[in-house]
Amino acid sequence: MNVNTSSKWTRALWEPAAGIQTSKDFVVLSDLQGRGDYQLILVDESSLPFKLKLFKGLKPIVESALAECPTGIVGFACDSQLQQQHSISELSHQSQRLLTFEEDNSIENIQEIQNLFIDFVLKNNSKEIKENDNYGNVENLVNPTPPPLTNILITCICTIPRNQSNNSAVDVLILGTEMGSIYFVDSQAYTVIRKDNIDAVPVKILPTGHYDLEYRIVICTRENDVFVLRKNNKGDCHINSFYIREHPFNVIFCSSQFVFATRRRRIIFYSQKFRRQNSMQFDEDIVDLEHFYYEPKQYEGVLVALGNEINLYIDQLRVDTIRMDRPIEWIKFGRMGREEGVLVISTEALLFYPNTYKRNLKANKTTIPNY
Repeated sequence: MNVNTSSKWTRALWEPAAGIQTSKDFVVLSDLQGRGDYQLILVDESSLPFKLKLFKGLKPIVESALAECPTGIVGFACDSQLQQQHSISELSHQSQRLLTFEEDNSIENIQEIQNLFIDFVLKNNSKEIKENDNYGNVENLVNPTPPPLTNILITCICTIPRNQSNNSAVDVLILGTEMGSIYFVDSQAYTVIRKDNIDAVPVKILPTGHYDLEYRIVICTRENDVFVLRKNNKGDCHINSFYIREHPFNVIFCSSQFVFATRRRRIIFYSQKFRRQNSMQFDEDIVDLEHFYYEPKQYEGVLVALGNEINLYIDQLRVDTIRMDRPIEWIKFGRMGREEGVLVISTEALLFYPNTYKRNLKANKTTIPNY
């Protein structure tokens, strides 16, 4: 296998035939036992039913069958007494009674309600009302008031720390739905603590800050609009939006800048006030984008996957390149095992290449960037 990992990386493990089919939304690196040992957890889509698998290194040690295809998985802290121990949330497209709704049993003529459904257009989040035995009032179906909802179509998920206190280091789950609703869910009680609405379908959510203090939540949408949910230290919340014509599909926060990857082979840098500062144009499609942060050396940059190679940019200067002999599917950077900086690379041939950033190297900014 001809893989140039450059002198700055050490290949930690290699699985030439993992037989795993998954996407980046179904992959997480998390410390489940609270021992500082981060493990790879993913959803294997190679066969039915889909399986949630826990790995030790690149060897699966635990797996659990899933009833349906998930929307995504995240690791989160939900116990203030065990703040170092994380849990895994697997989220299906339709939540199971995320909200509580009242049901009306006053209908006597079931045939009448079925006839009304002929001309009634059901949306995704209300399609199960037709199969429910407890029908609502006929008048509720005639007037424009939407029927009671029992399911919510979820499109994306992420987490945000609740506050800065080490004694209550729990996370808040953030869910984006097909109807443009953004739900904040308490990870301890699994109740909705806040709901916001945007005029688009969210596909990627990037939170910064803390829920109880102040935060900025950047939301990329299917309609190419970018929405920003803000909360200041006074508790005031605002929703703003702006348009990126290059079709953004991913966003990270790096060195006090928001970095957007677009479908038109461009990376765009925005300030914290969302003013466009710079951009980088590439000759190939952008496959994936990851935030690079190596804590021992305080290195921070952007990992960009392009076709068969991965470029590392620090201060918008290319400092390293990893070349593969097969097209890259996705990349994931974080902690794995007890190592600080591990880059997991997945290729189209179902291979995994975890690479570890060397501790004793300096990032020399000598390469001209691709502007």
